[in-house]
Parts: sequence; structure tokens; C-alpha cells
Amino acid sequence: MCEARRCCLSIFSVCLAIIVYIVVGALAFFFLESHYQKNHGDIIAVESVSHQELDTIRNATVQRLWTLTMELNVFYESNWTQLAELELQKFQEDVLRHLYLLEGSDYHRRETYIYNDDSFENFPAALLYALTLITTIGYGSVSPKSLAGRILTVFYAAIGIPLTLCYLATVGDFLSRCIRTIYYKIRCGKQRKGGCGVPIPVSLVLVFCYLCGGAGVFWWLEGWPFVDAIFFCFASLATIGFGGMLDPRFCKHVSLLVSSVYILLGMALISTVFNLVQEEIVRGKSGRGRHYHRPIS
Repeated sequence: MCEARRCCLSIFSVCLAIIVYIVVGALAFFFLESHYQKNHGDIIAVESVSHQELDTIRNATVQRLWTLTMELNVFYESNWTQLAELELQKFQEDVLRHLYLLEGSDYHRRETYIYNDDSFENFPAALLYALTLITTIGYGSVSPKSLAGRILTVFYAAIGIPLTLCYLATVGDFLSRCIRTIYYKIRCGKQRKGGCGVPIPVSLVLVFCYLCGGAGVFWWLEGWPFVDAIFFCFASLATIGFGGMLDPRFCKHVSLLVSSVYILLGMALISTVFNLVQEEIVRGKSGRGRHYHRPIS
């Protein structure tokens, strides 16, 4: 009884430690990156002016096309088409000239800043970044731009990755024992006193069901095609990455939170399946060994 209590206390301590570590890290990244973006608001203002000027050019072109339509006989398609092509060509030249002028003032760097640095504008995005950092998934769609955020990333990962490994080992071992016990009671009964292992196909079915369940959730939340949702879930649980589908700028906050919980639980499940498969392989080898060394009667 005391051993079971110590085991439960150990599981609870590890789970609480990693949850607190992820939340605290997310708060730190959210504060640093939000503060950095507020201090660079002038760049955002310059970019908004650039888009406003482009809108002005486009609106003027539309107005000139409308004037042509009113002044000319629209039944003569050739006349209207020739003049419209000239206006569109002028519009194209004005846009390109405008972009070239902005390129000399580091336009592309500003464009990158505007569309990449708002990744930490909400806490769920920072939470997902902290989790994918210590699990080594590394989607890449979210990354800190401030110097303090990048320095924090190094130290945060250096401590968080060993903590994650400890979490996976502890929770994976606990869940594998629970699954073995449940499978023993359902399948094996009392026929074998030494217990029985969980077959490898059963472990693979658990992973497949978890993948399909997660894909169904993201299909419902984000409207992704089911195959794309399966691909995202597999790439996440396999720590491959490819997180471009889950862009914090366009996804719902609840999707970011759900994905964080899904990854945290899914990594524990993968560790559990590894334990079960490894046990079955060892059991099979030991069984063949006993068969080969059986004395001849």
C-alpha cells in the first residue's frame, strides 16, 4: 500500500512539475515578446501606411475604369479592352514602382516582421510554443524575435527537455502497467499466474485510435480535411514538426489549447506503447530461448 502511494505521489509530482513549468514558460515568453512588439510599434505604423498607399492606387485605377465604361460605348468591346489594358498596365507599373521604392527602405524586413512577430499575441500561442520547445517538436511557425526571448529559449529548453524525458519515462511506465493489468483481467483471466503481455497489434490500435480521435477534434474545430488532420497529429506525436497548419495567427485559441493538451497526453501514450512493444519483444525472445533449450525427454 505504501509503495502504491509513493508511486501515485511520484506520478502526481512529475505531472504537476511539467504543467507548472510549461505555464510559467508560456507566461515568460508571452510577456517578453508582447513587450518587444509594443516597443516596435513604429514599424507597424510605417507598414500600415504602405498598404494604405497601395489601396489608394488600386482605388484610383478602379475609378478610371469606371469612367472609361461610362464615356465609351461598351458595346464596342475592342475599344474598351484596349483602354482597360492600358489602365491595368499603368496600375501594375505604379505598384512595382512603389514596391521598389519601399525595398530601398528595407521593405522586406518590415514585411517579415509584421507577419511573423505577432505569433505571441495571445497566451495559447505562447503555451504551444513552450510545449513544442521542450518536446523537441519545433513547429517553426512560432519563434521569438527579441534577444531576451531567444536567450530564454536556450535555457528553457536545456532544463525542459530532461524534465520532459522524466515525465515520459514515469508516466509511460505507469500507464503501461495499468494497460497490462486491464488487458490481463479482460483477456487472460486467471489462466496464467505469471501475467500476460499486451500484443503489439493492440498497442498499435491504441495509437491509431488516438490519432483518429485527435484528427476528428481538429476537423471539427478548424474545418481541416480529415487526412490533413491525421497528418498533423502524426507529425506532432512523432516529433517531426510540420506545424504550418497550426498557425497561431489564423487558428482559434481553443485549437491552440486543445493541441497543447493533445500533444502532452499523446507523448505519454507513445512512451507507453514503446514500453509495451519492448516488453512483448523481450517476452518473445525469452520464450524462444526457453523453447530452444528445452531438454529432450
